[in-house]
Amino acid sequence: MPHAIAGRDATILVNQIDASEYLNEFEIERSADDIEVTRFGAIDKEFLAGPHENTVTLSGHWSGDDVSLDQVLDDTFGDAGDQVVTICPRGSIAGEICYLTPMVQTSEDIDVAADDLAEDEWEFRASSVRRGAVLIGSDILIAGAMTQGDPVIAPAATSKGASAHVHLIDVDGTPTGVTILIEGSADASSWATVIAFDAMTAKGFARKVTSPVAVIPAQLRATVALAGGTSPTAQVAVCVARHKR
Repeated sequence: MPHAIAGRDATILVNQIDASEYLNEFEIERSADDIEVTRFGAIDKEFLAGPHENTVTLSGHWSGDDVSLDQVLDDTFGDAGDQVVTICPRGSIAGEICYLTPMVQTSEDIDVAADDLAEDEWEFRASSVRRGAVLIGSDILIAGAMTQGDPVIAPAATSKGASAHVHLIDVDGTPTGVTILIEGSADASSWATVIAFDAMTAKGFARKVTSPVAVIPAQLRATVALAGGTSPTAQVAVCVARHKR
């Protein structure tokens, strides 16, 4: 019997919120144009893969609360900038697989019937869909001066760069800065910064992309440092994806 997972375990992070409680379905659809390059005298048609098209659909329950998913996406609808979305089919747990998607919201469909739940569906166009890993999961409460996640280990270093997402879902104690770094190592003994995010002081989100030829070491970990404030704590998810092309 093939390995299977339960869809109910999925976590979906949208900008600064854990949107899982509002959603019950997601769909990632990827396709590429086929460009015909058949030559004179060819017996069979020949094709090249053209530009990719990535569509992400999130479906769930309409809430209407000021801090709900529909409020967040209503406020950002039509913005020129990408929404930062991370989809974790097995949950936002360190070491699990995730998909990093910078997306532009293209439609919203609210469906309300008198004898049923009020439902909402959001469709996005994603400029890329990158498969990666969760370095620090949203289920971990960050406290103290410094928290280091366990390393996520790949078979070898890569040389096509990487993308990273940060979702600062909650913060308390009024820290003067929440600084998040992604560090890399070849041997787990000497670590160097691969991606550095600007310090944050309130709930928010960030996306970083390295140079397309950056060398990404085989081992990656995330560190979160809380500065200032009064016994500050934070709920944060940090995810990274190596570029394959």
